[in-house]
Amino acid sequence: MGLLNRASDGQLSVLLAFRRALLLRSPLPRQELLDLCAPKTLWSSAEPTGDDKKDDASKKEQQQAKATLTRWLEIGFFVQEEGDENTISLGPAFNQTSLDSKDAALLRTAIRQLVFSPANNLQILSEERDSEVAGQCADLTRGACWVLAQDSYAFPGGKWSDVDELLKTQVSTKPMPFQNDTRWYAYRDDYAPFLGLGWLNPQRGFSKTQSPATTPSRALASKSASSEPIKGIPELIADPAEAVLDELPATFEDTRELPINRFLERLAVRLPVIDGGTYRQQMEEHLRKRDVWKPRAPHEISTSLSRALIRLEESGVLQLPARSDAPEVKLLLGRDSTPIQRISHVVWTKTT
Repeated sequence: MGLLNRASDGQLSVLLAFRRALLLRSPLPRQELLDLCAPKTLWSSAEPTGDDKKDDASKKEQQQAKATLTRWLEIGFFVQEEGDENTISLGPAFNQTSLDSKDAALLRTAIRQLVFSPANNLQILSEERDSEVAGQCADLTRGACWVLAQDSYAFPGGKWSDVDELLKTQVSTKPMPFQNDTRWYAYRDDYAPFLGLGWLNPQRGFSKTQSPATTPSRALASKSASSEPIKGIPELIADPAEAVLDELPATFEDTRELPINRFLERLAVRLPVIDGGTYRQQMEEHLRKRDVWKPRAPHEISTSLSRALIRLEESGVLQLPARSDAPEVKLLLGRDSTPIQRISHVVWTKTT
């Protein structure tokens, strides 16, 4: 089905409830875990008309929880020991209470690394819907690559009908980055914000020349301002600043400064859906089959990643100098893909 099939498989809220329960009481028999996180008392259909009928209703209503547990078992978040009770425990990377930091950055990073791992993305452009062929997370990865490859200022991040129209314009062959509205809304509302690949614009009524006062975590200036949102409809802004921030320690390792090309190479290993990443390159080749999508030049940084770097610079986390003697220079792009800043190096101040 795919991770974005929210109606069946991809319930983030249920996933986090399972993890919290297992942190406190791991390991747990499968059914006990389901009853703890999706109890019978939640279901209006489980009326007290007899124990058998009540149990049947509860089991029916637990289908989403069961599907979420099964999907994330396959992805590798949980481990199941076969036996009479099918005991469930957390995977080694997710059983640390230290992952419950105030901003959830460590947990988010661990989940993102799992979701984007090669084992869960075998063939992201496979036309096969079978997740064993394409990979358990191929639909999410494919969608993320497509959104981040768009013009961040012009992308219609609200209604499915607008997104679908753009998809049909750019993509002529299967697989489509998003198969339907269910998968788009799961990405827009759940996965993109949670994984730090974008944020939902809470502002309404400002013009294209104005910038919103704030984003979920830090201020924006005019260079990274949003397009005018659709009134009354949540709008996804393609901006991976949170994901980039999470990956700075692994990207810089034991240094504080990197030439821009080296920085982008290292970052793309950690975030393979951004410029230069393995999955992103595959998606861009897919888009080139129809001469509609406009690729950036080799010396340019996409508008989505440009937006992220500008936010991190303006928040004091990064410095983006352009040194006159540097052999390598990249251009940050703003609205209408206009160059707005030259970069030769990236300096991490370690300020949050």
